[in-house]
Amino acid sequence: MDRLFEQMRRSMFGEDWNDRRGHGDGVRVERIDGGLVVVADMPGFEKDEIGVRLYDDRLVIGAENDASDELGSRRRSMSETVSLPEHVDPGDVTASYRNGVLEVRLTFENDTHEGTEIEIGE
Repeated sequence: MDRLFEQMRRSMFGEDWNDRRGHGDGVRVERIDGGLVVVADMPGFEKDEIGVRLYDDRLVIGAENDASDELGSRRRSMSETVSLPEHVDPGDVTASYRNGVLEVRLTFENDTHEGTEIEIGE
């Protein structure tokens, strides 16, 4: 099944598809007003098999599942780390998963903070 998806991607987007995006198979990063949207194609995974974590300026997406059929069983996993170009607000990150597509929306932190003035004592 994975081989069929890979063949379909190659026929639709060409051999250099991964190089143009800078991320692994099926992961796209799109800049939107005030933030980013990370879209990951993850067919065959259930929502509860997917984990998304934010570490400073990195978004880590991982998934793992076990599948079995008449031919036997197998374990499938994927992991992708996306380096974020700017600091994001960890309180304003949302994720949704529909029809095999994970979408993570991140909002850039407001960098208008001019620092904190520190009073000099005697």
